[in-house]
Amino acid sequence: MSQEVVDVTTGMSECPLCGARLVKKYNMNPRRVITLNGEYRALERVLRCSNSGCPGHSMSFRSEELQASVIPKKIFGLDVIMYIGELRYKEHKSYDEITEALEERSIKISMGELTNLTRTFESLIKGWHDERIQEIREKLGKYVLSIDGTYSYKDETLYIFRSYEQGLVLYAATIEKNDTAHFQPLLEKVVGMYGTPMAVISDMQQRLLRR
Repeated sequence: MSQEVVDVTTGMSECPLCGARLVKKYNMNPRRVITLNGEYRALERVLRCSNSGCPGHSMSFRSEELQASVIPKKIFGLDVIMYIGELRYKEHKSYDEITEALEERSIKISMGELTNLTRTFESLIKGWHDERIQEIREKLGKYVLSIDGTYSYKDETLYIFRSYEQGLVLYAATIEKNDTAHFQPLLEKVVGMYGTPMAVISDMQQRLLRR
């Protein structure tokens, strides 16, 4: 399996809050990431706003691509988690059969980790830690919302809403593919749970964010 080292950083050059230039804040330690397409180590450069009077000056602007690929504190990518979920719940594979399917992709995983990732998949599909909303909201404070809608399960797209700075998953839900009319209620639900974000960052179509 490849051990490629990849340099990653935010795709933004300007602060989404004030428009000032983003500058280096610090470098993260190398992070191991295992995906369906191979394994790599991510070397992330974290940026901040150069304007000392902007809230973004104390924030950490992270790689959107890395956040969309892997959940914090996990080494297995979201594509692996979704693949496990599809095998388990769509194709009704046993854990042993899932392990074999992953090994065919050169991914070795323990039974304990497989069980953990299956539960993570279930949490994403069900909506992610609803019982901790108040606790998370109090710790979150002012935040920038990141939205990813790139993972498909059966005939639906999984939308993941995160706190951009921490990469914390705030909410997740599925809607039918290309059913943009039902995206707005998801966004309103997140705002209702965690408050209005300072900014919204997404690689989705801009028309979704203007609704």
